[in-house]
Amino acid sequence: MKDHIILISNAYFPNRGGIENSLYHLAKSYQALGYQIDILVGDVNQATESHLPEYEVLDGIAVHRFGAYSKWRRFKLFRPFLRFKNMAAKLNSLSRPSTLGIISRYHNTTMIAKMVTKLPVLYLVPGVVRVQDKPKNTTEHSSVKTNALQYIRLLKHDLVQQIAFRVADVLLVFSDNMKQQVESCFIFKKPHIGITKPGVDCDRFLPVSQTAKQTLREELELPTSNEILLGVGRLVRAKGFHFLIESLAHTSNTMVVILGDGPEKLALEKLADELGVRQRVIFKGVVQEPNYYYQAADMFVMTSTYEPLGQIVLEAIASGLPVVAFSKQAMPQTATEELLSNQSCVFVNEANAKALANGINQLIKNQELRLTLAATGRQLAQDSFDWTHLANVLIALIKSKR
Repeated sequence: MKDHIILISNAYFPNRGGIENSLYHLAKSYQALGYQIDILVGDVNQATESHLPEYEVLDGIAVHRFGAYSKWRRFKLFRPFLRFKNMAAKLNSLSRPSTLGIISRYHNTTMIAKMVTKLPVLYLVPGVVRVQDKPKNTTEHSSVKTNALQYIRLLKHDLVQQIAFRVADVLLVFSDNMKQQVESCFIFKKPHIGITKPGVDCDRFLPVSQTAKQTLREELELPTSNEILLGVGRLVRAKGFHFLIESLAHTSNTMVVILGDGPEKLALEKLADELGVRQRVIFKGVVQEPNYYYQAADMFVMTSTYEPLGQIVLEAIASGLPVVAFSKQAMPQTATEELLSNQSCVFVNEANAKALANGINQLIKNQELRLTLAATGRQLAQDSFDWTHLANVLIALIKSKR
């Protein structure tokens, strides 16, 4: 009986992000369905100073890590090869006759899995490197040298992803927007690319009463009398947090809370200083329990200029937050309109801070609209974005390739 599945990527907890969360929820869904699960990931740790073990069990899930563990790791040039070799060895050791297939969430791991095993590999694409990793999408304030190094890194990862696109047995994405981006990587015959819906944990991300909201604000050291506008994501240019900060000049009694870290932090702090709104912007960095901040906020503001999925939007609506976001007309490379409708989001049709502020003010002034969007969004999250459904879709696709 084929009852074993291997999930692979470049990183896992304690790192926090959409990919890490998806690995966790898929693993728990498969365990509930009766499958045996192994997660194999890189030893990347951008959350703490700790060295991560090669093997541990986290919340009942077996987590294996690959890395450059040889004595030769002190030579930087050798590290990629050592990581490749270590991953290949561990992947082969995890593969067994009962293994149904491999689900990969990263281009490097997809390519290596196809090179060293005969198992079907499903690549659940998180984003298209040549688009999301452009220097203009990461930071606007880099030196010529930094930009040059970024382009070299971009070319390297783009090459690997192009290979991954072509060797994977199944290509799957979360939006039509991302499907078009993957298809743009093919000049001639385009592969079949499936589209499916992501999941969200509605038991973790859920609304709370106004009394509980006030208590949470006190515990999180957030303002208790202001309208809190929440932004979540890595602090890079593509997340558009500059629009959110600039919008404060056109709203009153509002505070911005941003969860995340990244190369644009200093630039965003400088922008807030220049606009005279520094006291109205709170940078909380990377937090382990973002669900509490969703519950403490009044609305969620999605400002991304590039967003192939928008997992954070799903977390927001599951938490009962009304959402303000740029429409596809304003930001063509975003997928928010594929996830939400006007019944659960206020869409802004111009890509500027004043238009964004108008959307925010619309919600501030209309309590009935806020409640309607919140209720509709929560129901949408519960009805349409389920991890178990996604897990079953992936299993069916892998079985079709055996």
